[in-house]
Amino acid sequence: MFDPPQCEYTFEDFLRHFSEFTSRPYVADPGPMEATALRLFQYMRPEFGDETESRFKSQRFLMILWYLGEHLEELDVNRPGFVGDSIM
Repeated sequence: MFDPPQCEYTFEDFLRHFSEFTSRPYVADPGPMEATALRLFQYMRPEFGDETESRFKSQRFLMILWYLGEHLEELDVNRPGFVGDSIM
C-alpha cells in the first residue's frame, strides 16, 4: 500500500509544473495516456530528491489535470482568475 508523504502540492505548484512540462517538445507528441504519465514521472523525478514525494506530486498533478478536463465547461474562462494574491 502506498503511504503518501507528509507534503503538499499547491495549485501554484501545479501551474508551474504544467507550464514547464507542456513546454517540452516531446509532450506535444500524441500517444497513449500511459506514455504521458511516464514522461511526467521522468520530468518530476529530478525535481524532488525523494522517489515517494515525486510519485505523490506526479499523481496530484494528474488528478488536477483530470479534474480540470472533466469540469472545463463549468469553469468561467471569460474573467481573470485569482491565484493567491495575484490575478492570472
